[in-house]
Amino acid sequence: RIELIAGDYLKDDLGSGYDLVLVSNIIHSLGEKENFLLIQRCFDSMLPGGKILVKDFLLDENRTSPPMASIFAVNMLTGTASGGCYTVSQIKKWLESAGFRDEKLVDISPQARMVVGVKV
Repeated sequence: RIELIAGDYLKDDLGSGYDLVLVSNIIHSLGEKENFLLIQRCFDSMLPGGKILVKDFLLDENRTSPPMASIFAVNMLTGTASGGCYTVSQIKKWLESAGFRDEKLVDISPQARMVVGVKV
């Protein structure tokens, strides 16, 4: 079962009782504070044991690879007020700070990666 809810994910009610939340290609358009707020709001809407999937152009710690993510980061720097591409460790830090555990990286393709966290 999938349910879509229209609204502003930083302001409107997200609902509750979810066992899976997919945050796909959103974080690159937001700044760090907004991303943490979004992840915290997702945590608050989820059931214990639920999973969050954060999929985007994620950078390695050197911030130069994968190549597509580093090129896309320049695009976000010039095209958004506070967006950018973030490192895997930044995503894991936001997840841990919100209360998620067991964070792991999943490589989907050369361009797309995903960090998975579990609400405990």
